[in-house]
Amino acid sequence: MTDTRTIRARALRRPLVPAYEPILAPVEIPEAHYRFTLLPDYLAARAVERELFQSGIANPYFRSIESIAGATATIAGRSLINYASYNYLGFSGDPRVSEAAVQAIAQYGTSASASRLASGDRPIHRELEAELARVLGTEDAVTFVSGHATNVTVIGHLFGRKDLILHDALIHNSVLQGSVLSGAKRVTFRTTTGRRPIASSPSIARFRARADRDRGRLQHGRRHPGPAALHRAAQPPSYFPDGR
Repeated sequence: MTDTRTIRARALRRPLVPAYEPILAPVEIPEAHYRFTLLPDYLAARAVERELFQSGIANPYFRSIESIAGATATIAGRSLINYASYNYLGFSGDPRVSEAAVQAIAQYGTSASASRLASGDRPIHRELEAELARVLGTEDAVTFVSGHATNVTVIGHLFGRKDLILHDALIHNSVLQGSVLSGAKRVTFRTTTGRRPIASSPSIARFRARADRDRGRLQHGRRHPGPAALHRAAQPPSYFPDGR
């Protein structure tokens, strides 16, 4: 009588042969599916580039700035007005900030070497957030690596599928991506510059009518901040006195 060990040993020695060997006809993959220079999006971008710059206009992107970027920037030895700087408060290049950065590099190196969640948290992170909370008069504060990441992360987690976000059709991409990430219902409107005020926008009017009919459902749901807060959260940051 053959025992279980013998059967198992014979099975392991037996070559594994598939029940059938499918015959696949060779398929030729179009080059446009794997060559970057033939990808539709790349070709579309090149078409836009040719249309914009064939008239002799210089490409405004990837300009090398040879100085601290602030209200002005040095490009090719010329001092020019800079309309694309994030250095709103002029702290980049401030001697006090530069000296503090040098001291931090000497103690912690040039990289945290990991995310804060894993092992990249440093005392200076906590000190900065504590000082921001003190200045703002809040219980605590959280800092992010960029403004774009701030909007995507905060909006993406503050709202959910039961929420409604109203935002300008020309809102910054970071706010849009955060809204999409949240899964919330989005209603867009266009800021008008004519006589008709924003409040009479068809999108806003439809929302108000729907909210009046079904206010209970809109208010139902976890951590719903209300339409007014939703509207405020969707507004772009203002850097000019006129709100632009």
